[in-house]
Amino acid sequence: MGVVTFCRLFQQSLLENQTGWVGDFEVATSGGFWVAIRVLDKRDTRTTVPGHHVPIRRKKDARVPSKEEQLLVGNDAVLDAYVAELKKRSHGRGVVKLRRLLHLQRTYPGEPFLKAVRQALKYRLFDLSRLENIILDYTAGDFFDLS
Repeated sequence: MGVVTFCRLFQQSLLENQTGWVGDFEVATSGGFWVAIRVLDKRDTRTTVPGHHVPIRRKKDARVPSKEEQLLVGNDAVLDAYVAELKKRSHGRGVVKLRRLLHLQRTYPGEPFLKAVRQALKYRLFDLSRLENIILDYTAGDFFDLS
């Protein structure tokens, strides 16, 4: 067995052990070090070594409700319906708008908040700045003397 054949067998076994690839390949060396490996497979195909890329897991997040949605849903049927409609009209999962709605719920008293959400759902109003103005209108008479 010549030196070239031994090197070729060593390279093949090393490639097979490290990557799991069994097949023909070319090795580019520079100064005795491996610089690149080109797998010789079918013509005009793309080949990726198994284990090279971690699979992308984007679909998993869409199935699980966001933390904001979990905190908003479950207390009131009107608020649940409003959250569902707000998600339909939002980009992506609607997390930014749900976060703002959760902030409004935490900031203002419960009764004026729910009255405003009920009115906004009745008139199909999903602009959260206008919803905040409605909440302030309901809150103004109870907490602030504006007369």
